[in-house]
Amino acid sequence: MKKVVVTGGSGWIGKYVVHSLIQKGYEVHATYNKNKPSHLPCHWHKVNLLRDDEVKQFISDVQPSHLIHLAWEAVPPACYVSINNYYW
Repeated sequence: MKKVVVTGGSGWIGKYVVHSLIQKGYEVHATYNKNKPSHLPCHWHKVNLLRDDEVKQFISDVQPSHLIHLAWEAVPPACYVSINNYYW
């Protein structure tokens, strides 16, 4: 079975991607920032994507075959110019 990591899995687009991957039979590991979603049955991981050590440990632990990056600092209007959205 393919293991897929979805960053921003609890976000506006991420939740639909996670749901679709689950329906297709993928093993999904999704990241969240603040509140762990309870409505999607996947493997949830609280990971600060701006901390290299956390990201490296997470990827090492999960060992995904695929990664879909959807995480975004999404608090308007700051999100439109936030440097954090360019690091990944």
